[in-house]
Amino acid sequence: MHTFELKNKCEEKKLSDQEVLLLENRIKRLELEEERARKKIAKAKSKTDCFQQSKKRREEHKKERESLKQKQQIEEEKRRQFFLKERNQRRDNINKHKTNVEQHNKMKRNETIKEKNEYTAKVNQFKQEVTSQKMQENQRAQASKKAMMNKMQQIEENKKQFAKNQYNAKVKSTDSHVKQNKKKLKELERKEQEVFERLKNTYSQQEKEIKKMEQAMNVSKQGFFKREPASPTRKNDQRTKPSSTQNSSPQRQDSGSNANFSKAVKP
Repeated sequence: MHTFELKNKCEEKKLSDQEVLLLENRIKRLELEEERARKKIAKAKSKTDCFQQSKKRREEHKKERESLKQKQQIEEEKRRQFFLKERNQRRDNINKHKTNVEQHNKMKRNETIKEKNEYTAKVNQFKQEVTSQKMQENQRAQASKKAMMNKMQQIEENKKQFAKNQYNAKVKSTDSHVKQNKKKLKELERKEQEVFERLKNTYSQQEKEIKKMEQAMNVSKQGFFKREPASPTRKNDQRTKPSSTQNSSPQRQDSGSNANFSKAVKP
């Protein structure tokens, strides 16, 4: 009975401690939310101040722009009138200059026509000489082109042969590399199987040792309860309690060992 009361008191203590921790955590969370709300309020106030200042600045900029537009319009009117006067003066000067230029151009045209006729005669003679030279140069160029084409064909054939040799060498190297990788994979699979078998053996040994430890603990507990002076109620409690502990502890250990084994076996 005393042990049962102690257990109840321990459970009540644990529940009270858990409730205290939960309340403390809730209070901390509420305080954090309050701080966040205050920070948000401060940010909102700073943003409103910034928006108000930006509005004032925009209004000031609008006023300045309107004043500048008015000044610019006045200056543009003055410039426009000034340019109109200059344009009229230029037109008059251009018309006078055109008449003088036309008279001068007529005189030059007559002189240029005579020079052109003389120049065309000289050009025709020069063209005939150039055509003859070009014919000779074309014949030489064709001969040189043929020689160059033959050389280029030989170079291309050599390049193709060199590329084939390189390709064959690469194919051989890749085949050898693939064979080596296959051998390595077989060795690694064999090692993996060995390690897996060793791990199974270690987990089985671990389970055996845990069972031995639990049996030893159960035996020690039974001896401790037998030494106490006995009332019939305590004896019944002693008979029932060790069986519950014996059934509960191996299940927990088995579940933990199976979980560790499944984690290790997963790829």
